Amino acid sequence: MSLRNNTVYGVIWSIGQELGSKFISFLITVILARILSPAEFGLIAMLSIFIAIGNSLVDGGLTSSLIRTAVVDQKDCSTVFYFNLMGSLLIYLLLYFAAPLISDFYHQPILKNVVRVYAISIIINAFFGIQQTLLIKEMRFKAMTMIQIPAVIGGGVLGIVLAKSGFGVWSLVWMSLLNALISTLLHWWFSEWRPVALFDLKSFKKHFNYGYKLTLSALLDKLYQNIYIIIIGRFYAPSQLGFYARADSTSQLPIGIISAAVNKVTFPLFVKIVDHDEQLVNIYR
Repeated sequence: MSLRNNTVYGVIWSIGQELGSKFISFLITVILARILSPAEFGLIAMLSIFIAIGNSLVDGGLTSSLIRTAVVDQKDCSTVFYFNLMGSLLIYLLLYFAAPLISDFYHQPILKNVVRVYAISIIINAFFGIQQTLLIKEMRFKAMTMIQIPAVIGGGVLGIVLAKSGFGVWSLVWMSLLNALISTLLHWWFSEWRPVALFDLKSFKKHFNYGYKLTLSALLDKLYQNIYIIIIGRFYAPSQLGFYARADSTSQLPIGIISAAVNKVTFPLFVKIVDHDEQLVNIYR
């Protein structure tokens, strides 16, 4: 398949992935909104910045460095895998012991236990970071669609069942955890890569020197995106935050779908043709 056809094919599947998963997530949220109270959505929203920052710190931008690198080997992948895994454990421990402080900050005692369970998703996500990166690098967006949509559906079904059974905010927590678990299992199913007992310091430094800049940028972006959630969660009732968080999430859907789909394809594409000026010009045209 030519590069042009491969790009078009990738864009179609990437847009399909984003549209499908976001549409299903939206339907699940609508159903849950008829069962759960706005306050329960607000409680989860209070923790969104901590989970988002945790995931950004765990990755450290190293997976983006893997995509940027023309040729990666087992040494690179295993090194980044173990760094992500150890980072996720450290971030989880930090959130675990910070849970009482988070709970006190928002004046919501229930958050102490919620954050300690919800943050497990950070560890689960670390287990498929390399597989996901390699699928993106290889532009296997059809496989990624077949991973993300079942994960969203599986987590959503569990969330709805638990919500109808009276689990309240915990239905949203377990929905997120099952989503991450299914995604992990399917990434390992579709990707042939497996880690080996290898951590190379030289490889780590190479990827870290590129990735830490992306991490700093991502942290600033997460803070900017969630600053209103922090303020509303601190000074207003959880129900008010629940209304705001749902409205904000819905308003971001169109641009989020387009940007995620395009960025996912263009990054590995430009890496493939970075040394071919004529092809770069044609792509931009």
